[in-house]
Amino acid sequence: MKAFRQGDVPMFPVSEIPFGAKKVAPKNGRSILQYGERTGHFHSFPASQAEVHEKDGNQYVCVMDSAKTEFMPESVSVIVLDSELRTKSLQVQAEGLTYRLPFSEMERVEAAIKNLSILTYPGAAITHQEHDAIIVPPGIYTNFGQQEYTSAMMAPIRVAD
Repeated sequence: MKAFRQGDVPMFPVSEIPFGAKKVAPKNGRSILQYGERTGHFHSFPASQAEVHEKDGNQYVCVMDSAKTEFMPESVSVIVLDSELRTKSLQVQAEGLTYRLPFSEMERVEAAIKNLSILTYPGAAITHQEHDAIIVPPGIYTNFGQQEYTSAMMAPIRVAD
């Protein structure tokens, strides 16, 4: 499994949720991973597809094996994430969301647009009001929060959204 990042929320694969971690209750059908302290926005998964647990200030997400994301793409565009490395990604508009997909999915997405068909991916989509939705495969991930260093004289602090 690989790591994922949506904005200031990194998710790294782990083998298990630690003993004693407490399940975070979903709100309005969403398992919320992180709230924006400044904006009120939040990073979340559908509660039917992912659970969030907490222990010792760390968060753990369990994307269920049965989770799948389905949508009918309406349009697609290529974005360059790093001009020096020439890494490309797709932004796919569908049902009011923008999904970020690997560039290797271009043919499949274009065919689905042309044929008005639904795309299905294993995993749950993490969404946020200001970021593209990212599909995270089934598995267990940890999010210990992104840290920023404001000076050499201060301890790192958690990034505020």
